[in-house]
Amino acid sequence: MALCLALLPAVAAPALGQAKHQVRAVWLTTAYGLDWPVQGAADQRESLRAMLDVLAGTGINTVMFQCRIRGDVAYDSAIEPRNRLFKAMDFDPLAFAIDECHKRGMECHAWMVCIPLGRQGKVPRQTLAAIDRAGRGLVMSHKRQLYLDPARRGTGEYLASIATELTSRYDIDGLHLDYIRYPDDYRAFPKAKGMTAAQKAAVRRDNITGVLRTIHAAVKSIKPWVSLSCATIGKLRSTARLDSHGWDARDCLGQDVQAWLDEGLVDEVYPMMYFKDDNFYPFAADWSEAAGDASRVIPVLGLYRIEYADQGWEADEIVRQAHFCRALGLGGIGLYRAETIVRNTRNIRGLLTSEIFTTTALPRGGRGRMEGCTVAITRAETNGRRTQLQWEYQGAAGDGVTFTIYASDTWPVDTADPANIIEAGVRATGYTYDYTYDSGRRAHFAVTATDHLGNESAPAMTPQPPATRMGVLLPSQALDATPVTR
Repeated sequence: MALCLALLPAVAAPALGQAKHQVRAVWLTTAYGLDWPVQGAADQRESLRAMLDVLAGTGINTVMFQCRIRGDVAYDSAIEPRNRLFKAMDFDPLAFAIDECHKRGMECHAWMVCIPLGRQGKVPRQTLAAIDRAGRGLVMSHKRQLYLDPARRGTGEYLASIATELTSRYDIDGLHLDYIRYPDDYRAFPKAKGMTAAQKAAVRRDNITGVLRTIHAAVKSIKPWVSLSCATIGKLRSTARLDSHGWDARDCLGQDVQAWLDEGLVDEVYPMMYFKDDNFYPFAADWSEAAGDASRVIPVLGLYRIEYADQGWEADEIVRQAHFCRALGLGGIGLYRAETIVRNTRNIRGLLTSEIFTTTALPRGGRGRMEGCTVAITRAETNGRRTQLQWEYQGAAGDGVTFTIYASDTWPVDTADPANIIEAGVRATGYTYDYTYDSGRRAHFAVTATDHLGNESAPAMTPQPPATRMGVLLPSQALDATPVTR
């Protein structure tokens, strides 16, 4: 405990400004219906819509939707069968989730569990047949559980076929690879005799990296902009600060994260850091030091822990961890899992919106300006307490472009300030701003376009208004009832 207390003074939450680009992800677990489908819901579409409304209202900008579970799926696949919870649905759950996330300005990433297949005798025959067609001997058995064997070349090719199906057929923003590692009892692999522990660890890393390399090539050849990410063990390695006690990503389970980042095999990594105290803070600091570009590391906090009073987790612990991650310059936070937010356990939604997500954030930051496009505001009309905006967009990358709307009580609008973002991820070319809940009466607007990679265009702004005698400019004065021409 002494070590984490020594690290905590580095966190000065009130002094840290909110980042404009920050991943705020949540895991929507479909296995066993933990988050969705909702047991007893008369209309599963409506239950998911209601859930996404809550998540968007809390400040979430990225939804990890579990679409491959254990050798079965939650979408229309030509390779593996639907999970039993989704067989009766007369719609495609993944396609529906993507569409509903996009309507709310959130990204939707397809979350697929990679290596585990399920208990012996329970894995669907269709899945085993599909794996057998991909190559002989790809399935290994361990403690009555079946797994894809990372040592076999065909494993990467089989998983790449699923990744190809998801990437080519669905408008996903990202593909999230979970359990891309060896089973928990990693010491049993590989089974070759005469190898030292270090040699076995190196083989595990090589095998898992080979699987990832095959998936990466498949995804990026179809849609280079799709974000490819991996869930990893929360502790990267043993450090000079603390020992991982035989449970870490690099040396135990074959996740050579630093090599993945250096080679460009992943766009982000999500360490599953469901711990606190000395098992959280020093290892979070290690991630920031080891990753090279810390913005590509998004720790996943164990939000579900606050559900259990006997585990000693208070909701404030999540706030402290989030502020610590921000102080380290990490790329945001993930929260496992959605149901805790929806249920508002221990007023977690209030804490998230008041302490952590105090401004809107864009889920990904590009490496430069979005070139070869123009945004022009063609209408800015205020009637009563509403301002209607319309704009035109011209650019080669029209498909998948979204728009961000900014508003400010000063002109020109500072589009670098996340406090001025009023809506992100807009896919239409029009927006109505309601002043009912705007105590600042913001009268000046800007609109930018953003491409798949997060690159943002130059802003289009409403015209500079004339000065007023009182020095206070209300929206109805700032914006004429006639269209704005640029």
